[in-house]
Amino acid sequence: MKIAFYRVKGNDKATFLDKAIAFFTSTWKERLNGDFLKSYSHCEIILDNLMISSSPRDKGVRIKEFKDTSRWDFIEIDNTNEVKIKEFLYSQIGKKYDFLGILGFFTFTKDSEDKWFCSEIIVRALQIGGLVKLGDMNAGSSSPNKLYKKLKEL
Repeated sequence: MKIAFYRVKGNDKATFLDKAIAFFTSTWKERLNGDFLKSYSHCEIILDNLMISSSPRDKGVRIKEFKDTSRWDFIEIDNTNEVKIKEFLYSQIGKKYDFLGILGFFTFTKDSEDKWFCSEIIVRALQIGGLVKLGDMNAGSSSPNKLYKKLKEL
């Protein structure tokens, strides 16, 4: 199982929204020196060569075949219960994208399990799967950048 992070830097398909997410979820130091462009704007979980995440483009939680790897960075995840992760994620397919929830990057909004944004559902799935080191991470205030940094620490 892998977590895929959508790169902004060197990505000719990165949109204004991708750059804005990378900017606002980066540290002040990264923003000032331009390093925010080395950040990530989206993340997906890869199970059996399928991508599962919540995306505004797809209007919520969906599953699709993973094809183009050129714009992504990956972190391999071990020591989790993949069966529990799959059961949770498959039970969430079709739920709407959490447009209000992404404000949790910056504020303290209430988590809802009726709607998800990308890093929120992945953090929650990994917690359900027993990745203990993420136990203290609030899924609703996660971002692709925070998740990437946390997983690199493990």
